[in-house]
Amino acid sequence: MSAPTTGSVHLERGGSPYTNQPVSADQLLESVVVWQGFFDDEVAAANGTLTYIVSAGTAAGNTQLAMEVVPGTIPGGSDVLSLALSQLLDGVNVDVQVPQALHVTVAAKNGAGAFTVVAAAPLVLDGRLPSVGTVEIVSGATVAASEPVLALDGASMIAPTSRVVQTSASNVAVAWSAFSDGRGTLVDCELSLVDLASGTPVANGVAKVNCSTAGRAELGGLDLATGLPGFVAIITATDAAGLAASMDSAGVPLVVDATPPVVKGVRDGLVAGFSADVNCGPRFGSTLGSVTRVDAVAVVADTVTDGGGDASALPLTAYTQLGAQWSAVIDDESGVAAVQVAVATSPGSDGDVMAWQDVPASASAAALRIAPQPVGRHLFVGVRAQNGAGQWSEGAWSDGVMMVCGEGDEAVECSFGGAFVCS
Repeated sequence: MSAPTTGSVHLERGGSPYTNQPVSADQLLESVVVWQGFFDDEVAAANGTLTYIVSAGTAAGNTQLAMEVVPGTIPGGSDVLSLALSQLLDGVNVDVQVPQALHVTVAAKNGAGAFTVVAAAPLVLDGRLPSVGTVEIVSGATVAASEPVLALDGASMIAPTSRVVQTSASNVAVAWSAFSDGRGTLVDCELSLVDLASGTPVANGVAKVNCSTAGRAELGGLDLATGLPGFVAIITATDAAGLAASMDSAGVPLVVDATPPVVKGVRDGLVAGFSADVNCGPRFGSTLGSVTRVDAVAVVADTVTDGGGDASALPLTAYTQLGAQWSAVIDDESGVAAVQVAVATSPGSDGDVMAWQDVPASASAAALRIAPQPVGRHLFVGVRAQNGAGQWSEGAWSDGVMMVCGEGDEAVECSFGGAFVCS
């Protein structure tokens, strides 16, 4: 008895035959081997059926992984049959992390033991995920983070060392370096802007991008909530095998800061430990050096210097020294980037005696050396701050001091030149 005539064998998933694309572990178990067209005239004449032996291996003709016997149903052959690979490979550990081929063959055998073997086109097993690039939000300024944010699952996570801050709640720009896939071309890249508070993408915050090369995308028409915890950008790359890998910007999340910093507790003087602005400056019989100052005092000289930028070498009659201290500069979202002080003859007059001058953002007090002031003049010290998003606060002003010694005053108590008392 001769062997059955040759039929056809192919592998498919979801009714669609494979065309050499790589296959992941999940896709492998969703696949089916289909065969048809084997026939044997003598078996048909005897009203018999063929027996089919389905086998799988990692080399052509190799059956070391699995083998299954499937009985035919139509006399002589002409069966159209299939077998799920999940059944054929049940209990078999197939390593798809190491790229390799899976060979599936079908042998049609008649009653005399003669058989015909046909192999399906091999499956390329490759479960490696795409390689991810970096993702960062580039529409704002990067500042040091002072408060922790939340992970996507709502649980506390290690506080990032920095965050991106911006004032716009409607537009976000995201940049990335190239993602790649060892098997070929990425078939899909999706950018999502995710709210850390809910763990879900924001409205209008999802877009298709080309992440196979480095790029940048703008998300517009957003309505982002201000304040913490903020947002992260996520890019998910999917390859031809349906495998996906994601990278996000959670190391540097985005926070929308719509409000300027707040300056609190500005009062005159440099004496520490008082809730009111008492002992604002030198008194009769004292010297400037004897004043007890608070920590982090910044010395600010406007136009009064010794020619080398140092007013401290001048005689005390050459300038008036004011003092001011403040309890806090607060901006939870983007932190404090800059602090400035000014001196004016009325609160809010924008520094008509001394224009706004920078002091260290960490300072909590300032000694202000200005030109000698006339007796009886009231002076006010203002403090303002800028946050990491570039917003300036309104000036917060002290309640003022009155000059009791001024330029040309010969009174004994004016021997210090710039002495003053609180008003």
